[in-house]
Amino acid sequence: MRCLRFATALALFMSLARPGLAQQGSFATLTGTVTTGGTDLPGVRVSVKSPNLQGTRSTVSSVNGDYILPLLPAGEYTVSFELSGFQTHKQEIKLNAAQTTRLDASMKLATVAAEATVTASQETISQTQKVSTTLTAEMLDKLPIARTFQAAVLLSPGVNSNGPGSNANVATITISGAQSYESLFLVNGVVVNENLRGQPLGLYIEDAVQETTTSTAAISAEYGRFSGGVVNVITKSGGNALSGSFRTSFANDAWSAVSPAQETRVQKVIPTYEATLGGPFLKDHLWFFGGFRYNDRSDQGGNQTVITKIPYVGGPTEERYEGKLTFSITPQHTLTGAYQKINQTNVNGSQFSIMDLESLYTSTQPQQLYSGNYAGTLTPNLFLDGQYSKREFTFHGTGSPFTDIIRGTLLQDVQNGTRYHTSTFCGTCEDELRNNENYLAKASYFLSTKELGSHTIVAGYDHYNDIRNANNHQSGSDYRVQGTTTYIRDNVIYPVWNNTGSSTVFQYNPIAQLAQDTAFVTYGIFLNDSWQVTNRLTANLGLRYDKNNGKNSAGVTTANDSAWSPRLGIVYDVTGKGELRVNFYYGKYVQAIANNIADGTSAAGQPATFRYQYNGPAINVGVNDQTPLSQLITQDAAIASIFQWYNTNLAAGTLKLASAPSIPGLTAGINGTLISPSSEEFTTGVNGSIGKRGVFRVDGVYRTYSNFYSSRTDTTTGTVSDPFGRQFDFALTENTNDVSRKYVALLTQASYRALDRLLLGGNWTWSHAYGTFDGETTANGPISSTIHSYPEYFDPAWNQPKGDLLIDQRHKVRLYGTYDVLAPSSAVTMSVSFLHSLDTGTPYGAVGTIATGAYVPNAAALGYKGPPSSENYYFTARDAFRTPTINRTDLALNFGFKFHALADFEVFLSPQVINLFNNQGVVVVNTAVVTNLQQSANFAKFNPFTEQPVQRTDPNDKTKNWDYGPLFGTATSVTSYQTPRAFRISAGIRF
Repeated sequence: MRCLRFATALALFMSLARPGLAQQGSFATLTGTVTTGGTDLPGVRVSVKSPNLQGTRSTVSSVNGDYILPLLPAGEYTVSFELSGFQTHKQEIKLNAAQTTRLDASMKLATVAAEATVTASQETISQTQKVSTTLTAEMLDKLPIARTFQAAVLLSPGVNSNGPGSNANVATITISGAQSYESLFLVNGVVVNENLRGQPLGLYIEDAVQETTTSTAAISAEYGRFSGGVVNVITKSGGNALSGSFRTSFANDAWSAVSPAQETRVQKVIPTYEATLGGPFLKDHLWFFGGFRYNDRSDQGGNQTVITKIPYVGGPTEERYEGKLTFSITPQHTLTGAYQKINQTNVNGSQFSIMDLESLYTSTQPQQLYSGNYAGTLTPNLFLDGQYSKREFTFHGTGSPFTDIIRGTLLQDVQNGTRYHTSTFCGTCEDELRNNENYLAKASYFLSTKELGSHTIVAGYDHYNDIRNANNHQSGSDYRVQGTTTYIRDNVIYPVWNNTGSSTVFQYNPIAQLAQDTAFVTYGIFLNDSWQVTNRLTANLGLRYDKNNGKNSAGVTTANDSAWSPRLGIVYDVTGKGELRVNFYYGKYVQAIANNIADGTSAAGQPATFRYQYNGPAINVGVNDQTPLSQLITQDAAIASIFQWYNTNLAAGTLKLASAPSIPGLTAGINGTLISPSSEEFTTGVNGSIGKRGVFRVDGVYRTYSNFYSSRTDTTTGTVSDPFGRQFDFALTENTNDVSRKYVALLTQASYRALDRLLLGGNWTWSHAYGTFDGETTANGPISSTIHSYPEYFDPAWNQPKGDLLIDQRHKVRLYGTYDVLAPSSAVTMSVSFLHSLDTGTPYGAVGTIATGAYVPNAAALGYKGPPSSENYYFTARDAFRTPTINRTDLALNFGFKFHALADFEVFLSPQVINLFNNQGVVVVNTAVVTNLQQSANFAKFNPFTEQPVQRTDPNDKTKNWDYGPLFGTATSVTSYQTPRAFRISAGIRF
């Protein structure tokens, strides 16, 4: 079946391929024009050689003197221009993945035998229309940053680390004002987005990375399923010479200063080991590359249970593997196969507040990525590229290891908000799967004519399947007891369960229908023409069509729509020498369907909830330290007793429900089909050179977002009945444009080699993200708007006001520099580098919950069965406050020791200081607000539709309506502060 799909895809894009090319995955494109004395020069043989290329690739300049060499691995190249009667011209140049690099050549008549060699600037800042930044492994290795996906991406303008859940330890990436799950992250062109929250999975080894390219605007039609940006990590492929490395990176919690929270530091050195090896099996034909990484934090101390304060050790152990084979029958036809794997074991994990060690679990999260690629030149003008990939991510053992009613039943202490007896969820039930599968194929054709200029056109097919399978068991046995409280003696926990009132609840969470794999498939077809109209004017004409066909975990189609995405742009070279270019661009980006939204109304894999009021024998009520041990009822005995009560009353039909049961799939559905959210972008800017030593780029970006997810419950959606005859309001998940999200930014970046050994660079992002809808949370990822949910019970003016969104960060600055103190060619090398970061604060407002039902006109006549008990109310503007500006300066030294007998063998040492000056700042704050709903005795109610609430200024005044919570604006935890000063060091060998 897969072969048939692939053959169909090939036939489809071949039928479309009249001229074409856009950048994909791990490949670069070299293009340009050859002239002599200002006249186009046809017939010139253009050849390229590189340590990253098997053999030599060549082509011949066309009638217009232009040429193209696509499907080139990223790396350093020597380009030769040869024509009888002219001097051979050679030039050194750096080609970056997923980008087109232009290299023009002016050839001279061979009056004497001569050969000219020129070293071109090695651009990290894109000089084409696409707004991209490329960072090589050498640059990342010198700079004082963590060698992670997130750290590399954050060095680009237009990228922020302020998505939901971001703190001093977690950076959730947002790009160009999009939500954090709306960008595309690739490793060697293969999608590595996590299925629910869209952040990148670390499916690579740091020392195996060759370069990282981040594209934030003006992105070609080849890329789809995003509305933010595209990030591509390229890993090494080996070469004709044997090369490798071994590195140990050392981290120690005690090497860090403390934050204002005065946390306790643990003295323990934790090493991370990395090894890589690459080389030839057969020179110029078959290369290999492999890597390994190991980190063990499974015995980290500093952990303890709550209340009982039992210490324990735990943490993750991770192994990463990588392998790649590159095979070329000829330099024109290359096959690449790659495999990445992560084995991660989490020892003694827990996601909640627990009181005993029985509530801990050990889980595994294996990940695998398979990919195969073919790149071929069929004729000097026709090129083919095809790729298949599959990513697997499995959650195993997350929860209780027991499923019987005694060991597998979860106990909760409602009074203290804690859990005990066994782990939450089920660790021995079905594994959770988060996978994807991708087929990609394209054909490219280069056409050059005197009348219509030159065209580089690509036509392709992109088939992507987002797959998830999860059964959400709430405990090992599917039962839990929400007990009154607990009694603890000698760290032994005894449940205390009252049998009167509503203090103890027996809960059953059955899953009636097990989940099957979701299949949210996107079929994409794209056509893109890069048209060189004249030597100064280039136009980009692109169009993409995406068709969704998505089935949820019950096999029901919930997405069946399609969308067109035009991408249009022009670039004008003002001087004709590449010194200054201006560009204008319009594009539409269509996001993939969010898995959790499209599967959110499915009953499959979701637990029902039946809560029964416990009125059986009292358990440990009234016990104290004088109670004989023999009279205390143990956890196991208490569970056996409550199940005996439950089974007896179930048979007699005398169980009393504590609340209305929740039955998944009953009260919500999809309104026909979901539409993919999208964004429209307008970009204009200038870029060019700074003398012969630098490059710069300035771009203005404006984006608007549309087709947001929405949940609608109103007087037209009706009601449904459960098997017990109870009626509920029905909610429809759909799309809406009644909320808004916009983004405007100025992206400025430059790089300048002030001296042969001194490189300076940096970028400044001014941006503004504003509207009425943030669209995601830490707990849920993508969420639906509630603008149409019980609309009579709120006014959007105070419930969802317009203002700066949570991700808004007005200024972001990155300045860096590297200086080679000792020449890189000497036996002993030394470099020093710095990175200064400035991030202005993010907004927040005073929003609290109020009861509105009493003030809704004719509420009873509306017919709602379960109207909301509360609604959000913004007592200030949503952006009334901002967290402080964060400044940080990091420093790194890099030492290298080479041996004369082994010219390519080097021992290296790299110490780094993070936050050199130990600046302190809060990045996450408490935003709690107090109203009558929380403290009825201290605050007065008010009619939100007719009255303006009044803030309390006197703590004894009980006539006012609201006040800031006692911790409002303060840090919420130790991770709410910026990272204090920290030291880290790595050392190893490379050859």
